[in-house]
Amino acid sequence: MRFVKILFLFLWSFLPLIAVAQAPPSPTETSPPIENTPPPPPPTSMELQAQTSRPAPPVEDYGSAFFKMMSALVVLLLAIILVMWLFKSIARGKFRRHTSSCIEIIERRPLSQKSMLYLIEVDGARILLAESSLEVRPLYQEGTARTKGVVD
Repeated sequence: MRFVKILFLFLWSFLPLIAVAQAPPSPTETSPPIENTPPPPPPTSMELQAQTSRPAPPVEDYGSAFFKMMSALVVLLLAIILVMWLFKSIARGKFRRHTSSCIEIIERRPLSQKSMLYLIEVDGARILLAESSLEVRPLYQEGTARTKGVVD
């Protein structure tokens, strides 16, 4: 969701630039005509015949143009959703290669900004670990619990 907000803000920030680029020039921006240039010569009969013999441009079917625009929009939205899904999958580690390891992190729980609880499995035994900015402390091992919270 954060990616969509960033994309929206990025596009929103460039919207005034796009509008300025597409705006017609104001009358003050146009240069005054040069008075010393002679008028163009009148067209010859060959030029007139060439101009009149051109076929009229085809009339655009607005329904098909609208359909093309909407289909391009749908494709673009699907591409954005696909990229977001890929980023989330990579961030969660779904595309990591699984190696045969005897240590596996089963679950992580944040306690505060600087401390976490980890439930790990080592060779079939589950261990609960507390991690802080100062230390990593085992709290519980499957089958045994210590009163002070420390596992041998």
